[in-house]
Amino acid sequence: MDLYARRFARMSLVWLTLGAMLGTHLGLAAHHYEVIRFVHVHVLLAGFMAMMIFAVGYHILPRFNAVPVAHPWLIPVHFWAANLGLAGMILFYVFGQGLGFGPHGIGFGLSGGLEALSIFLFVFNLWPVLAGPKDEAAPVTI
Repeated sequence: MDLYARRFARMSLVWLTLGAMLGTHLGLAAHHYEVIRFVHVHVLLAGFMAMMIFAVGYHILPRFNAVPVAHPWLIPVHFWAANLGLAGMILFYVFGQGLGFGPHGIGFGLSGGLEALSIFLFVFNLWPVLAGPKDEAAPVTI
């Protein structure tokens, strides 16, 4: 497995562990329910699920289609943007106790933008892989 596919998979497991701990806390504590729920959902969806999809996408799809990733130098950028964006969103949301127009709201928005950028990098990098090889014969349909 490539270095960054492995890193995405490992970070996925880190986010899953954090999500499980938050879910347990959410079930046992009634205080700050909305903040914890928001963080719990984002940790599991953008952390666990998305990171695992990124890992599998970078590892499996180029091999299935026999097409290398279009811009391999973007994979480390994607990795750091995804993880820093999500961590920033969570921290600004927790310390700001929700969204607002102050510094926490601005930090949350910038972190969310970084997270969105990471998703666009993934799509940009794998779209050509899914197009298949350029010399591939047209598939036969029945």
